[in-house]
Amino acid sequence: MGGFTGGGGADASGNADKQKKSTTITKQDAKKYRRSKEKTRKSVSKSKLDNYEIPKSDAPGMLGMALNVTQKARQKSFEKNRDYFQENVAGKGDFDDTFEDYQRYITGRGSGELDAMGRQINRGGGDGGNQGIELANQSGTMAADAQQAAVDDAPDGPTSVEMTEEQKIVNRKKRGRRSTILNNPQGLDDDVSLDKKYLLG
Repeated sequence: MGGFTGGGGADASGNADKQKKSTTITKQDAKKYRRSKEKTRKSVSKSKLDNYEIPKSDAPGMLGMALNVTQKARQKSFEKNRDYFQENVAGKGDFDDTFEDYQRYITGRGSGELDAMGRQINRGGGDGGNQGIELANQSGTMAADAQQAAVDDAPDGPTSVEMTEEQKIVNRKKRGRRSTILNNPQGLDDDVSLDKKYLLG
């Protein structure tokens, strides 16, 4: 009996060493396992995206009925969006050809954060909106500068708005009838000949 127990004890410690060796995983094995797991997850997610069908609605009343009536149209719309995503967006940037990335893309498109190619839309507030405030301040300063330049360039005498009625009449008489004179600076355009005598006045 003693030999059996001793042999069993040695045998038990040998099994413990084997178990330690079998449960020890190298870093390379862990990386391979994670890559394999991620590849499997992406493959399952891509399959879900490729074969997804819009489900029937469980919503009560008219809303549910309307959603069920438009199910085929919604499926076609989904397929069109999915095909565009797979052809133009997936694999570029930070989007993979998976159902989760498609959902992230569609959510971003709906909220206006992404353009059709999956790029972030910059709304000019990259630094917390301070850029917009800074531009407003700059445009206010530019407007003030433009007003000051206009004041500096203003004529010395009175403008037509600032003239009295008498000054306006004098100014009008100085201009004369230039707009009604029928010749140009070089003289008359055509040879004018009067065939008949007219009584003028």
